[in-house]
Amino acid sequence: MATERYHPLFAIDLANVCSHYDSIASILGNSFRTNVRSAIQHVVDRPDSFGRMVGDFRGALVDHIPYVFVFTSDDDVPSIYDLHHAASDRADWFRRTMTSPSG
Repeated sequence: MATERYHPLFAIDLANVCSHYDSIASILGNSFRTNVRSAIQHVVDRPDSFGRMVGDFRGALVDHIPYVFVFTSDDDVPSIYDLHHAASDRADWFRRTMTSPSG
């Protein structure tokens, strides 16, 4: 059974941010990756403990770096959509929808 699902573009969001921090210092990129993994694990462990932002969308902050990922939770399985800088325009945070498993 899946513990979480990802929007196909989430990997691109993550790669772009990791690349940015890696270009500054590899330790920053590595720290960011570790903190994202930790935040995702917290969401998987207890998705309903995160506050709702708009409708069914919830947000989880990445520790020590001002990024938020947006997710929903259906039957305790988080669907992770986006990764955004916390100071970015929130109007774009909730536009993605999850594609069906069949494509």
